[in-house]
Amino acid sequence: MAKVIVFSLVCILSCFTAIACERSRGVFAGGDEAEQYQPRRAPQKASSSDTAKNEIKGELMRVDLSGKTISVRVETGMEQTFNFDDYTAVTGLENRSAKMRVRDLLGKEGSDVTVQWRDAIEADEAKIATNIEVTQLSTAKSPRRGSRKR
Repeated sequence: MAKVIVFSLVCILSCFTAIACERSRGVFAGGDEAEQYQPRRAPQKASSSDTAKNEIKGELMRVDLSGKTISVRVETGMEQTFNFDDYTAVTGLENRSAKMRVRDLLGKEGSDVTVQWRDAIEADEAKIATNIEVTQLSTAKSPRRGSRKR
């Protein structure tokens, strides 16, 4: 008889437990049934100016005067190409008192540069460099290639 009472008690308790855990409604944020949960938007970076946003640092790879382009390799290994025009300023080259131009960068491949740009007018064009600052000057002609012995 004691076994029947214990068995009945266990069955009754398990039924109450199952009934207590049953929910007829889902979970809502803040307990409000009318609103659907929406995650918070990611915080926006507060930038002091657009020029800080449009700035890239890397290694000068190529200067193409005929095509008016320069290529910069960033530390991730990706290569970014920029157009330049007559208004592109070059700073950071030593022993220069006159206004420097992009053609002064010829032979300086491998130098560390910081490029500020503005977006191109048309979508299929490259970005247009407005300022190129040479942070570390290199005179190596081909920085990534080994020397050839003849």
